[in-house]
Amino acid sequence: MDFQAIRSLVIEDLEQTNTLIHTHLDSHVAVIKEIGHYIVDAGGKRSRAILALLSSRVCGLPQPKAALFSAIIELLHAATLLHDDVVDGSELRRGKPSANMIYDNSASVLAGDFLYSRTFEMMVELNNMDLLKRLAIATNTLAEGEMLQLQNCHKCDITEADYLKVIDCKTATLFTVAAEIPALLNSAPEPIQQALENYGHSLGIAFQLVDDVIDYTSNEATMGKSQGDDLAEGKITLPLIYAKANGTTEDRKVIDEAILHGDATALPKILEIIQRTDSTNQVLNKAQFFVNQAKSALAILPESRYTTALAHFADLAVSRSA
Repeated sequence: MDFQAIRSLVIEDLEQTNTLIHTHLDSHVAVIKEIGHYIVDAGGKRSRAILALLSSRVCGLPQPKAALFSAIIELLHAATLLHDDVVDGSELRRGKPSANMIYDNSASVLAGDFLYSRTFEMMVELNNMDLLKRLAIATNTLAEGEMLQLQNCHKCDITEADYLKVIDCKTATLFTVAAEIPALLNSAPEPIQQALENYGHSLGIAFQLVDDVIDYTSNEATMGKSQGDDLAEGKITLPLIYAKANGTTEDRKVIDEAILHGDATALPKILEIIQRTDSTNQVLNKAQFFVNQAKSALAILPESRYTTALAHFADLAVSRSA
């Protein structure tokens, strides 16, 4: 089952989600509305929204609540992108100039703040205190993850455990709540809630690990951003951690110098080291481990085409190129 086949299972719900997203982007301040539309209409796949809708179908959550919740998830994601691009100084997002390049950093940050606060208005519509608490914790965790990543920039001694802690916070958090909260909203049994939470968490880790590989193996046209952006920002991700572990003393010196100085000119040499040490395949194997964990978590769910789609959705996390 490919991505389009999965998407087609929830297409009516997704259309309603998109309608809600655009409705809630409305603001009497024109530039906020303009930036909001720019980021949400930039060509993303709506992966997190689709995940929320599939989980909603598995749990039997009624469509109005499912669509509203998936819109919340997508707008939260959009807010994080606006803030991330400012923090990272990114120039491209999905193959187009990032919002901060067009509207400047201040406007992008404030638009991101607007989206965050708007999502909490939307959460109130669902009238569920457990939801509010869970998503409040999640947004705090997202911010903590970004701060951890910022603290780790230009540091050469970051371990695999350090790095997994960062992506646990900054990426897996939103996948986790997207998968688990539909079960909470529909008062599903605790084992079902836990299974979907475990699924979303493992999927989120796998998704980010593949993103890390793509940063060193794809090109700008395919991935929608410049190759080696992580290196230029002084971020040491798992491909580099494994390359250092598998490489020579000289390899480690080259990588450390590039990370320390954010030296994008070292990219060709870094790519040669990564290829020679087979580090990307090692990262993909780690991602596959988490995909397998995600699929195993689905075992207690009732069999349905939506549960099957969740399993295929996880498989697609490691087979994508962008």
